[in-house]
Amino acid sequence: MDKDTKRCPYCGEEIKAQAIKCKYCGEFLEGTETQTSQNSDIPKTSGCVWGCAGFIAIILVLGIIGSFIPDEEVSSTSHEDSYSESVEDDYDLEPQKVTGDYSGFGTWAVMTANLGGQAANCLESGVGVSLTEQIENFFGNISENKRPEFYELMKQNPRLKFLVTNPMWAENMTFPDACKADVEFENASPDTVMGYSNGKPYTLENAYCKITYTVSEQGGKYRANVINMFCTPTYGYR
Repeated sequence: MDKDTKRCPYCGEEIKAQAIKCKYCGEFLEGTETQTSQNSDIPKTSGCVWGCAGFIAIILVLGIIGSFIPDEEVSSTSHEDSYSESVEDDYDLEPQKVTGDYSGFGTWAVMTANLGGQAANCLESGVGVSLTEQIENFFGNISENKRPEFYELMKQNPRLKFLVTNPMWAENMTFPDACKADVEFENASPDTVMGYSNGKPYTLENAYCKITYTVSEQGGKYRANVINMFCTPTYGYR
């Protein structure tokens, strides 16, 4: 082999030194080293691409599955907080002043009262106002030993309110000018014990509460003067 020839690096056959392509195996000869070097410098990204794509796909699948799983821990905590607030609202209350209102007193009732006079005075709106004020003062001055039934009613029902209704004339031998009205309690448990009949307790649900009063004129206005407030069992309970 002279300097005008060379061997093909692929098949080993003798070919011309200036040959670009081997006539035996068909491989290109010129630029082989450069091309090989360039090919070795090109990063093989196909494996990385497929690996990264697979990893992303796994994360997406896990995220989709996770969106269908209920968060029981968060839900439970939320219910517990709601229940705690509800219990606190219902049972852990600071006692408030007992306040009230009246209904059934007024001009129309006075105008239609039988025979006028004391019967009409029992229904005066000013009487209803003064009754409400006096009952509020009554609850502000009772104690465990002074009217214990109303003290327990107030103590067990910290948001107790009342409504004075159904005013009427209630003449009797002791108080010929007496009036009476019903007292209805609100925001109170019906199981509150209000007294005893024949040794058996009766509750607010089975009690009839009322107030007796007289009326006097003061400066052209009619005001109530409370005689007593009490609760008794309803008829048929004794």
